[in-house]
Amino acid sequence: LYAMIRALRAPLGFDLGARDVDQDATLLERYGDRVPVVAYDGRELAEGQIDARLLRTVLLAAIASD
Repeated sequence: LYAMIRALRAPLGFDLGARDVDQDATLLERYGDRVPVVAYDGRELAEGQIDARLLRTVLLAAIASD
């Protein structure tokens, strides 16, 4: 998933950050077993099984709504 996100970063023009939910008690409580989670500007866009098509679709929609 991280590689897919990195591949879309330059063409779509967004910043990328990653968090290890298992290393942060607050995030672990919030997300639990719902990982991976893709968020943009604080909004959760997708979770669980995320393929390249879904990832591109949700990121494009999120960026367009800014």
